[in-house]
Amino acid sequence: MKNIIRIYGLKYWLLKIVFLLLAENRFSAQILPFDNYDIRSGLPSNVINDIIQDKKGYMWFATQVGISRFDGYTFRNYGIADGLPINEIESIIEDSKGRMWAGTLGGGIAVLDKGKWTYKNKNLGLCDDFIIKLFEDREGFVWCISQQKGISRVSDDTIISYTESNGLAHNTIYCHLIDNSNNIYLGTVNGLTIFSRNNQGGYKVKTILPNISIPDIIQDRHGNIWMAAWEKGIFKYNGNSLIQYGLPDGLPKNNVICLMESADGKIWAGLKNGGVVFFENNRFSIPDNKDIRNATIMGMTEDSHKRIWIRTMKEGVYVISQNNIRKITTTNGLSDNIVNKITVDRDGIIWICSVSGVSKLGKSRLKFLIPILAFPEMIFYAHLQIRMGIFGEAVTKGHLLSHPKAK
Repeated sequence: MKNIIRIYGLKYWLLKIVFLLLAENRFSAQILPFDNYDIRSGLPSNVINDIIQDKKGYMWFATQVGISRFDGYTFRNYGIADGLPINEIESIIEDSKGRMWAGTLGGGIAVLDKGKWTYKNKNLGLCDDFIIKLFEDREGFVWCISQQKGISRVSDDTIISYTESNGLAHNTIYCHLIDNSNNIYLGTVNGLTIFSRNNQGGYKVKTILPNISIPDIIQDRHGNIWMAAWEKGIFKYNGNSLIQYGLPDGLPKNNVICLMESADGKIWAGLKNGGVVFFENNRFSIPDNKDIRNATIMGMTEDSHKRIWIRTMKEGVYVISQNNIRKITTTNGLSDNIVNKITVDRDGIIWICSVSGVSKLGKSRLKFLIPILAFPEMIFYAHLQIRMGIFGEAVTKGHLLSHPKAK
């Protein structure tokens, strides 16, 4: 009888291994339940540069041919005829007063207030008409990052611009951060500039890490500032001193593009042709997945289920869930492998913006992200029971009940 049980046990493990291998191979070609939107759905362009969700729940898209607002059913498009100074929109935000701000490539900024678009440009004091990024500080000022000519701070009635001539490390700005004390960090092509309020109502401006390109900045839960440093690894700044991390600390390469802190406190870094790494126990480690190790990572975000969504330069999206990594491409139904932005809305819906439209993955459709290796065993056993007929009773809560013939 023991030999019979051993045979059943051997069959179980062999079949389970085969099942998992087949499931793994099937996932790579599995069509996922995306809702894809493009010009055929009502968008004004397939190239989506930015996306936000406003306070009312509408989704707004910055495209190459204007702005689009989506209510879940239809798109309301805005263009030059509606008051935009130019159609090519690079960035979009909603301010604390509920106004929509758009950064354009050639027309300055446009503001939607009470149903009407107005605009501000270089002739009115803006640093440049090519605005690639917008953000609002805690005082209600909107900052406009230009393509190559510095940054402007905009209020209802004033515009103040900052360039290299008044303290900026470089006029080309890659990224920004507002820390817990409302200091503004600007990562430039030639160092990190910090704006901090002075007693006269202006800003004290200082630069650290001169001659180093800073493509991304984050602040961790302990207040430390982490900076991606091109060709120099990663720096951590506590306000007084700097710590540099590089190859001796586990980084496979020093060309770091983006950073993120996950819900469990790990610092994640995306590299050029080096995949992702995470910082834990004072050292960077590489996830156990060969496929992602040569990818160029452009950005990362985490959803409410602690899944990390990773966008690449041209290889689609990777999802890290429970230490498993899955790749999602056009083969799986993604609109395009070149992804410009990934965002998670307040309902947990994933929006993936690309150069071929938008892919939406609803919260109720995320079941496919349960890692294959973590599927409840009852699914596997029940499948074997039906297909092989070797188990006499059902499986409950993942535990195999005894076979009556083995007693």
